[in-house]
Amino acid sequence: MREVQLYPDVAMWLKEFLKQRHKYGLKLLEVEDTHSVTVAEFLRKHKALKYFPDGESFEIYVDISGIAVQKFRDKEKASLAIIEVKTNPINLLSFAQILGYARVVRPTYAFIISPKGWGRALHRLVVVHKRNDVLQFAPNRHIVVALWDTKGRQIRLGDILANLAL
Repeated sequence: MREVQLYPDVAMWLKEFLKQRHKYGLKLLEVEDTHSVTVAEFLRKHKALKYFPDGESFEIYVDISGIAVQKFRDKEKASLAIIEVKTNPINLLSFAQILGYARVVRPTYAFIISPKGWGRALHRLVVVHKRNDVLQFAPNRHIVVALWDTKGRQIRLGDILANLAL
């Protein structure tokens, strides 16, 4: 199986996830396969750069990007989500990739998923050595490392590294 084969189902899952999280006052909801366009281009296409002052510099390619914009009275709030998809167990190199992306983009949600879960080194670092700090990319924001259920077409909630809440 190739990563790109998972993109449609992952995008559908993310769209539903964002819809549930941001249902009140939802003004804009877009989720796309963005492996061949930058996050900046994605935001530009959906006229969402205004919510991210540094968004023009988001010249990185993330597998799936999503944005939800809510309107409350006269204020709008944008939430950005990024997902990296892997087909092999998530290793430290793959994890470092999404960590770097998340540090640059500072999304509300950042995920790295694989139908094969994560590797021993990442498990050992986070679970055995209790290094949950490596999952954090901004204050109160962390990367969700999760097992992707190909049959259920969703993240398996019981299989999230460090059992962090979504």
